[in-house]
Amino acid sequence: MQEKKLEPDIFLCTVLIEGMFIAGKLEVAKELFSKLFADGIRPNIRTYTVMIKGLMKEGLSDEAYDLFRKMEDDGFLLDSCSYNVIIQGFLQNQDSSTAIRLINEMVGKNQIRQQFRCY
Repeated sequence: MQEKKLEPDIFLCTVLIEGMFIAGKLEVAKELFSKLFADGIRPNIRTYTVMIKGLMKEGLSDEAYDLFRKMEDDGFLLDSCSYNVIIQGFLQNQDSSTAIRLINEMVGKNQIRQQFRCY
C-alpha cells in the first residue's frame, strides 16, 4: 500500500492558524500565514479574519488594521463578520474612535454582505 501525502489546503491552514492563536503561539500563526503565499495558497476571507482577530487579541491593532486593508486591496469584499471582528478588537483595545470610524465606514458601504454566522 502506497503512503499518501496530505496536501494542505486553505481550510486546513486556516484551522492551524486559528489553533496557534488559541495556543498563544502568535509568531507561529504569523509564520504560517506568511508561508501560505510562499506555498502558492491564496488566503480566503475567513483566513484573513482569523488573523485579524488573533492580532487584535494580542493587542496588535496597527498590524490587524493593515491586514484588514490588505484584504480589501487583495480584492475581497469586506463582509459584516470582517467589520465585526475588527470593530470589536478596537473596542477591546480601548480605541473607540477607530471603532466608530469603521462603523461609519461600514454603514456607508451599502454593499456590505450580511453574514448570519460570524467566525
